[in-house]
Amino acid sequence: MNPADELRAAAFALRNPLHRGGPAVCIEEEVRSPLAKWLDQTADLVEALPAITAANHALAVARALNGSTT
Repeated sequence: MNPADELRAAAFALRNPLHRGGPAVCIEEEVRSPLAKWLDQTADLVEALPAITAANHALAVARALNGSTT
């Protein structure tokens, strides 16, 4: 999975926490929706500008939500 796909998968998990389970289930709705939007926007940026620093932070959040360490 490339970084943009990881970000979008985490956004999906936030929007559908009962579908995938995992850490997204524990995040309150007021936080899940804006966080998912941020991850989607960052995924678009990663595709356009792969070296962007903000993407690294968003990718760390996505990997935590996806249960991935790489």
